[in-house]
Amino acid sequence: IEHDNTGLNASWFLDRVVVTDMNRPHLRFYFACNNWLSMTEGDSLFVRDLLGSLDPMDMPK
Repeated sequence: IEHDNTGLNASWFLDRVVVTDMNRPHLRFYFACNNWLSMTEGDSLFVRDLLGSLDPMDMPK
């Protein structure tokens, strides 16, 4: 996931992404990030590779 780091307040903190299959709404994919997407915050990265899981319990707290 990434963003172009433009605009006011360009830094984003991304906790997680949850993707729902619209054809099977009970099926969800969970992607933990827990990092900044920013050139000025955290480790200054605004592109992240996320690993997905079908189990929400795999998400860090």
